[in-house]
Amino acid sequence: MTKKISTLDEFMNWVNTSSPQENNISFYRGHEDEAYKLMPRVYRDIDNKSYRKVEYQLYQDLLTRNPNAFVNDKTIFERLVRMQHHNLPTRLLDITQSSLVALFFACQESSGCKNGEVILFRIAQSEMIYPSAIPKISLAWLEVTDKYISQMTYRITFELEILFKNLAIRTNNPTPGDDNFLLQCNALIKAIKGSSELPEIFNLIQKLAEQTESKFSTDRNSPFRSDNKCPFEEEFDVIVKDFISEECERMRLSFNRNWNSIQSFFVEFTKFYFVYPPLNNERIRRQQGAFIIFPSVQTKYFPLAYFDKIIVDGGKKKEILTALEKLGITRGYLFPELDEQAKDTCLRYPLQ
Repeated sequence: MTKKISTLDEFMNWVNTSSPQENNISFYRGHEDEAYKLMPRVYRDIDNKSYRKVEYQLYQDLLTRNPNAFVNDKTIFERLVRMQHHNLPTRLLDITQSSLVALFFACQESSGCKNGEVILFRIAQSEMIYPSAIPKISLAWLEVTDKYISQMTYRITFELEILFKNLAIRTNNPTPGDDNFLLQCNALIKAIKGSSELPEIFNLIQKLAEQTESKFSTDRNSPFRSDNKCPFEEEFDVIVKDFISEECERMRLSFNRNWNSIQSFFVEFTKFYFVYPPLNNERIRRQQGAFIIFPSVQTKYFPLAYFDKIIVDGGKKKEILTALEKLGITRGYLFPELDEQAKDTCLRYPLQ
């Protein structure tokens, strides 16, 4: 059962007992509602709707509207950080190295005095990356529209249909089991053709590859095995590598020789990256911030893992904020922009 705290002292006891091991770094994420899901705004579902399908348009439209605002940003990541700073939904999730900053955000008011939550991530130092080392694949499709998916599925299914037709022609006197195998493969190809979601497309292609490999390696009496195995595997391998190479070119990614299967290529789109921020932003410095770059493709098989979490009593938030204020953790300090300073000033002098 997740522990609940009601005071700053209780929170610090939890922090101290969760201190990182050698060569590890602790990061925290605080949010005002314990029901909040760990998801950046662009991918977050609200009433079964999200910005996921228009992520490309959000990014490009803001660049087009105000290009001068991004003139000093040299990378996609730097532009995303600025967009996030100005409340555009992005694939970045804010985290902090300061447990007190995370607690401050967990104590913000929510309707109905809901409990807050602080989540602890423990990351190996070797897994933290600097902006200059961010893999391009982690920012895929922000500068290339996702409309290419329909073109991609057309090309890969066209190639696969030809491949399996040739296999059927080369197979003399197929058994009922062989006929059933071809029907199953064609059904998978049809499913690929009808899909518009990238994870599903990759998984179907992977399933097709596994199914054919299983057929060749286990059904020793099948005419599929002897003369057909090598040429089919070679042709399938060529299709997959060409597919990966062309999609890398389309997405402006560098081809990696280790991507020798659909699965190895797919996994790259599911990775989370913990990134140190560019320190050209006073708000980030004050909040001791960092970011998690969420993958454009998310799957239950590769979830975002955290080390621990704690619940903040919703009825004690104001008392905890008062204690944090004595330590200098205030909205006015964490948000140095003038408009935020004005909001903080109004809070200090309420209506009378």
